[in-house]
Amino acid sequence: MGEPQPNLAITAARWMMAAASDGSDGGGGTVHLRLLNLGRAPAIARLTATTPDGEGTRTVLERSLDLDAGAVLPFEAVVPAGLGQLDIRIDSDRDALELDSRVRLIEPIRRSVRVAVSLPAESVGRKQVGRALLALADWVPSGVGDADLVIGGAESEADSPSDRWRLVIGPVDSSEAARKRAVDLSDRSAFVLEKRHPLLEGVALGGVIWGGVQELDFDFTPLITSGSRPLLVQGLGTSANRFVLNIDLARSNFTDTPDWPILISNLLEECRDARPGLRRVNYRVTEDVRFRLDERAAEGDELLRLEGANRTRQVARGRLVEITGLARPGLYTVHDDDRQLARFAVNFQDVDESTLVTLVAGDRPAVISVPRVGFEADSPYTWLILLAILAVIGLAMGNWQVLRPQLKTT
Repeated sequence: MGEPQPNLAITAARWMMAAASDGSDGGGGTVHLRLLNLGRAPAIARLTATTPDGEGTRTVLERSLDLDAGAVLPFEAVVPAGLGQLDIRIDSDRDALELDSRVRLIEPIRRSVRVAVSLPAESVGRKQVGRALLALADWVPSGVGDADLVIGGAESEADSPSDRWRLVIGPVDSSEAARKRAVDLSDRSAFVLEKRHPLLEGVALGGVIWGGVQELDFDFTPLITSGSRPLLVQGLGTSANRFVLNIDLARSNFTDTPDWPILISNLLEECRDARPGLRRVNYRVTEDVRFRLDERAAEGDELLRLEGANRTRQVARGRLVEITGLARPGLYTVHDDDRQLARFAVNFQDVDESTLVTLVAGDRPAVISVPRVGFEADSPYTWLILLAILAVIGLAMGNWQVLRPQLKTT
């Protein structure tokens, strides 16, 4: 309830960094905003973006914007890399609420995945994996020993660290006898996909010829099957994230379908999300913040310290850290003693709360009174109870004074 007011609001804000396919800096980033005029008349606004510069600030961009009544204006601007932080605001004489006209964005952290491909140099699999990776961003080639993700054959498989991801591409058994026993599935075969698994998001397998299916002699969880034949599985009995593609790419058309780059892209993203650190650095109020810690930070019984919005609170330590209930905009940091583990921003972006033009006059009912526990000094019953207590104490003392001489005589 209240008097209707015009208002301008920033209802969405993202800072996206450009990157080359080899994971190098693409030369800057782009800020995407969604501006909304929540009034009944057109408005002229000035958008300003600044960044900290020593003890002061430096203006990065300024724009004059015209917003029609009720209009949504998508806005984007290219900004240089290395700014670290942007403070964006819109100013207008038709803006009644300042809270939703300000956002603070942190420059996204590049999370490149180190990928090693250990397939034979002239194999079909190596060529097709390389072709799919060339179209993807934020990854760098690496040796097997330093890789976050290893894509190879069954022969190259060895003991992996607990945090290493691996995709094994068949044939699982490269012997001549095993290849002859392998089964080819036509494009009319029925494929059953575990759609709840993020690795298969967007994968359809329409018109796929899946060749070279072999028997698997290890424990696994099936992700793609055809009848009783497992085609893509996740290995069990190991702490590593190991996936096996039970296929012979030389006898299949899987790599010629859109499903192939989608599968490789999903694998890369899942590996990236499993790495320590924040997936994102800019959030809305009340949005949950989750990130993984490295093994060193995850050990210990002491709680972590969350600082931000002029408050300090404690956060449970674990391999996966989850922070909820952040209702105040501002910059937040997570600390382990003197070591900073994470830094992120929280902004107010709520269209319903920003809509002030629909406010109406009215009466707000009184808050329901809750019975109080204890005594009230201005209540007559309080004094009666106190007098009764004093009378009981007086009678007890008098009784003791009367009986004490008799006890001594006895």
